[in-house]
Amino acid sequence: MPPKPPRRTRERILETALAMFNQFGEPTVATPSIAFEMGISPGNLYYHYHSKKAIVADLFAEFQREIETTLAAPEARLPNAEDCWLFLHLVFETIWKYRFICRDINHPVARYHVIEAQFRRILAHKTRNRFWPASRRWRRILSWRRATGCRSRSRATRGRHKTTRRSPAAPFT
Repeated sequence: MPPKPPRRTRERILETALAMFNQFGEPTVATPSIAFEMGISPGNLYYHYHSKKAIVADLFAEFQREIETTLAAPEARLPNAEDCWLFLHLVFETIWKYRFICRDINHPVARYHVIEAQFRRILAHKTRNRFWPASRRWRRILSWRRATGCRSRSRATRGRHKTTRRSPAAPFT
C-alpha cells in the first residue's frame, strides 16, 4: 500500500482553526494560539495566512461551497419525504461542521465585510432553490391573489360577521 501524501500546511491550519473556532468561538481564538495548537511557529502560520481574517474567509468559502452544493438539489422529480429528510440532514450537517459561523452570525457578518456579501449570495440562492416545486406553485397562487386582489378567509371564519365586544368593565345587561 503506497504511503499517504503529507497534508499541506494550509489545510492543517484550516482544520485546526475550524476545530478551535467551533470549540471556543471565533472571537476568542487568536492566530498564535492556532499555531501553538498545531505545533508550528506563528511565523509559519503568518507565511500561509497573513491574518485571522484570511483564515475565516477561507473557512467561509469552504462553507459556502458545501452549502451551495447541498442547496443545488436536482429538479428531475417531485421530492418525497425521504428526499426532504436527506436534504435537511445534509444542510444541518454542514451547519454543524461550520457552527462557529452560525452560532452568532451577526459577529462574522459585521466584522468581515467579504463574508457579508457571500452570505447574502447564499441566502439569495436559498430563495431561488427549486428543490421544493410546491413552493413555486404557492408563489404563483400568492402572486395571482395579489394581482387580482383576492383575499380568501379560512373556513372557520367564512360567513361569520364581526361582532362588537364589550369591554371587561362593562356591566352585563
